[in-house]
Amino acid sequence: MPVMCIMCGLAFAGKTTVARALAVRLGARTVSLDEINAERGLFGGQGLPVEEWERSHRVALARADRLLQRRVSTVIDDTSCFRWLRDRYREVGSRRGCDVVVVLVATPLDEALRRLDANAATGERHGVRPEILEALARTFEAPGPDEPTVAFAPGEPLETWLERHFPAAT
Repeated sequence: MPVMCIMCGLAFAGKTTVARALAVRLGARTVSLDEINAERGLFGGQGLPVEEWERSHRVALARADRLLQRRVSTVIDDTSCFRWLRDRYREVGSRRGCDVVVVLVATPLDEALRRLDANAATGERHGVRPEILEALARTFEAPGPDEPTVAFAPGEPLETWLERHFPAAT
C-alpha cells in the first residue's frame, strides 16, 4: 500500500533533507512546492500573494493525486504550516486508499534563522526574507493530536530516525 508523507515545519528546518531520505527509504516520489514555484518563475521565500500559493498548491495536489492513483508513495515537501493545507493532502491520500502521516521537522526558529544566515553566505539555495520566516513561525499551526504525526528533531541521526519510524521491509 502506498504512503503519503506530508512534510511540516519552518523554512530552513531541514524538511527537504528529510524528504529526500524518506523518498529513498520508501521508494517514493517527491512533490516539492519550492520546485513547483520555481517552474512557475516564483520564489516563495521572497513573499508571494495568497493566490499564487493557491495555484501552486493546486498543482501539488494534482501531482500527488496522479502519483497515488498509480499506487506510488509520495512525499509532499512543503511547510504545510496550516491544518487546512494538511487536510487537503490527507483528503487526496484517503481518496486513494493510502496511509497518510505528517512528518514534523521540529527545528526551532532560532536554528532556522541561523541556517538562513549561513545560506546567505553560500547562496546554496534561494533564501527567505527573515521577516517572512518570522511571520511563518508566528502563524504556524503545529499538527494536532488527531493528526498521525512523527517528529524529527534536529540532532538525531537521520538514519536512526528513519529506521525507527519507517523500518526497511524484510
